[in-house]
Amino acid sequence: ETALKRGSGEAFLPNHIDAETYHSLPDDPGIYYFLNSKGKVIYVGKAKNIKTRVKQHFTGNMRSARRQAFLRDIHKIDHLLTGTELVALLIEDREIKRLWPEYNRAQKHSVGKFGIYSYFDQLGYTRLCVKKAQTTYPPIRAFTSAFHARQWLFKFADQYDIHYKFCGLPHSDEPELDVDEHNQLVNRGIDKQNHLFGSFLIKGKGREHKEESVIWVDNGQLKGVAFVSLDHQVTSESDLENIMEVVPHTGTTASILNAHLEKVSQRNIIILKEATESWD
Repeated sequence: ETALKRGSGEAFLPNHIDAETYHSLPDDPGIYYFLNSKGKVIYVGKAKNIKTRVKQHFTGNMRSARRQAFLRDIHKIDHLLTGTELVALLIEDREIKRLWPEYNRAQKHSVGKFGIYSYFDQLGYTRLCVKKAQTTYPPIRAFTSAFHARQWLFKFADQYDIHYKFCGLPHSDEPELDVDEHNQLVNRGIDKQNHLFGSFLIKGKGREHKEESVIWVDNGQLKGVAFVSLDHQVTSESDLENIMEVVPHTGTTASILNAHLEKVSQRNIIILKEATESWD
């Protein structure tokens, strides 16, 4: 059987996974699970294309003892379609924290959150800075790293005409704005950002062509996801109560949403309630 497998072009498969199992995997976004001989989940992953991503686990450098042990432990593959990569990312975080798989070493650790904060300097100017996020003082935006926070701050300053000096960013000239004029620019930018962090829905592709996915964020907190028939329009919170699959809000999911919201078309975002607080 081993010789036949090697000659069939499927030699990359682990010993306990047959070709039929692999070829039955979908070419769609979703979550995949690797299980051991006892049926316990030992790894959870997300993918734009489940079949392609699973194959990547089985190819490449296989010299390390840990990697060889990982492949030997895989006896079964399960999957869950999610419609979009964003939904897959959110559910992956929940599943890793729920199942605590042996080989999800990196994702088990909590994300070191950084945030954008505002404060007044001695002259009354509103300044923005990047610092580690605090549970008692919600940031304007949260990020997985200080680098991504600074990258966002550059874009924010450019978009709302805020001088780099007041964002803790490198600059070569001195601003000439008075306090009130500068603070109005900053407040206008923050208000625009907070507009996205009230209660809203993000719509996307469903698991099949007759449905769509819906992500529900309530007052800046992720509530969950749902898959809804295209014949059933969801436009309010009451529509979601009985069909929503809970996905807990965590530092990881906050960072995921932060990173993806700017990529989502405005026509796919349905505002349910304007923001009253900043994202936390």
